Amino acid sequence: MAEQQIFEAKIATSSFPPRLSGNKLALRYKVNSSDLNQSTPWSPVYYIDGPTRVNATANTINGSGTKITIDWKDTNVCNYDLFVSYPIELAMYPARINSVGFVKTIYFLSAEAQSAFIPEELANFKVGDLIDVVSINNSLNGVDMTVTNVNLATSPYYIQYTGDSSNSTANTTETGGYFGIAANATSEQNSRHYGYLAKYPLTGEEEKTYTFQSAISKNGVSRYGIVKAIVQIEGVDKSIDPSLQIANTIVNVF
Repeated sequence: MAEQQIFEAKIATSSFPPRLSGNKLALRYKVNSSDLNQSTPWSPVYYIDGPTRVNATANTINGSGTKITIDWKDTNVCNYDLFVSYPIELAMYPARINSVGFVKTIYFLSAEAQSAFIPEELANFKVGDLIDVVSINNSLNGVDMTVTNVNLATSPYYIQYTGDSSNSTANTTETGGYFGIAANATSEQNSRHYGYLAKYPLTGEEEKTYTFQSAISKNGVSRYGIVKAIVQIEGVDKSIDPSLQIANTIVNVF
């Protein structure tokens, strides 16, 4: 075998396995003789940088009824992992609001319809998390608000956070709007809030589209109308990994 000519082998990026953390690939090899009767032992495992990730462009997320479509465009030649997170819509859970100085509270009464879901929803949040609060009230709205307290023990259940204004307001009527994980949340918080949705296969096309159904509540009514999505290069662990992310979609309300 030592006297035989060694030929160069090339592997297309489309044949690469899922990436490891840090956009790494695990590589090992052995060499076969041309008649395939002899081969070397497997080499040690080498960890090499994966191909450069190209960020997606024109990424959008749109909904109609309970159907949600993620669109993005890029030139990566690979499979993708899709992850979704659902902000909490206050109209779904008839929520109330309260603002005293910089301390903001969104609370829910146990007698309200759908209230059985509230402890489950709020359990995703913990003190120190960052949330975006949208279309509720000028005194409560803001981005990257810090959660200071979450009450799941007794009614009224509530989430409390520090806002960016000292405005005060009290409201005992139902309010609209929503809140959810902040765009600048930590990787650990993203991992708690985003769930693995699906693998999107290599298509050879720059424009990609994936349609899925919004989460449905226990009583058959659509539980969410707002969705965030993250698109990543396919990874081994099927978990949120900033090193593999190429797109973080906008929130859509429908």
